[in-house]
Amino acid sequence: MSKLIRPTATYLAIVALTITFVATTAFAVPPEQMLHDSVVHTFSGPCCSSFNETISVTEPAKPVAVVVTWHLEKSIVQGATVTGLIVNGQPCTLYGSGFIPNSIGIGAREFQWIIFPGDGLQPGANTFTLCGGGMFGSSNIAIQEITLDARLSN
Repeated sequence: MSKLIRPTATYLAIVALTITFVATTAFAVPPEQMLHDSVVHTFSGPCCSSFNETISVTEPAKPVAVVVTWHLEKSIVQGATVTGLIVNGQPCTLYGSGFIPNSIGIGAREFQWIIFPGDGLQPGANTFTLCGGGMFGSSNIAIQEITLDARLSN
């Protein structure tokens, strides 16, 4: 019986390590596609201004959709604020789910947008810059501990 258990346990350990290695490398994000910033940034004004946080991706010859995720750990918001993206220098566009309510010290929030080729993606280098501002006039927002990343869809 012990001769049967040892090879099976070894086989299972090899399979588990292989799955872990493949999963880790499959989700690795190139450095230009990820930004982590722990500095406090403040922005004031109406929508839609640049937040000066940019990442880039390199699209294949036939562009594919890009999933952009913005994780915000800490913020102070005075005035309802909307957020979106500037894609390749185009005007700020609100792709959905980018509303930050008027609040003091809200906890972590995460927004995810899918940018399709028809939204201005092109073969080669593409940039994505956070943008936004006051929904009903001016707002003030202070953000800290953000992560912004982009992943090409397959």
